[in-house]
Amino acid sequence: MGYIKIPERLRRHRILINNGINDPVIADRMATVGYTPEAMQEAQGVLQSAEEATEANKTEQGEYREAMDARQEAKSSFHEEYLRHLDFVRIALEDQPALMQKIDASGARARTQAEYLAQAKNFYNSIATDTTVQAAVSIFGITPEVATTQLAAIENLYTLMEQAEREEGDAQHQIKVRDQKLDEFEDWANRYKKVARLMFANEPQYLEKLGIIVKS
Repeated sequence: MGYIKIPERLRRHRILINNGINDPVIADRMATVGYTPEAMQEAQGVLQSAEEATEANKTEQGEYREAMDARQEAKSSFHEEYLRHLDFVRIALEDQPALMQKIDASGARARTQAEYLAQAKNFYNSIATDTTVQAAVSIFGITPEVATTQLAAIENLYTLMEQAEREEGDAQHQIKVRDQKLDEFEDWANRYKKVARLMFANEPQYLEKLGIIVKS
């Protein structure tokens, strides 16, 4: 059997447990081999837990996507302005390569998020506090106030990055919870089906009510 998506698995599980409880012939006969009403209600509770975990996983995945989108949107907005400022500063300091290197204005931008933000923070901190840099770039309208605004944007990016990481962790945890609950019910269901095949070996119509495929 190929991979069955979770909504379909849950649908089949609901058929199995609900008809196992509600069909009187099935319920009475299966009760004689241990699947009493109490045992069936307990199994139904396990399935309900799996369904609730599945819904919770959808919620966590949605929150993770929202956090990632918010981070990406903020970074794109910041990055566009950052590159524009870099171009101006490189023009202003083209005769001062050592200073450009000191303030992280030369070379490529780092690939990792943490290093990228560290470069940007050093760059804007230098504009906000170094009078030599300020004197060179002020003609382009890059003032300490502009740098301070960009530094605040960097702090916001740090916050959004941390939030996205938290949401990712929550989403991964909820996947494990969902899978554990599903596996728990499926272990029960597999055993129940084996017993049902024996109890209704000559009455395939009852197996079909349980969603058990009967070979003709």
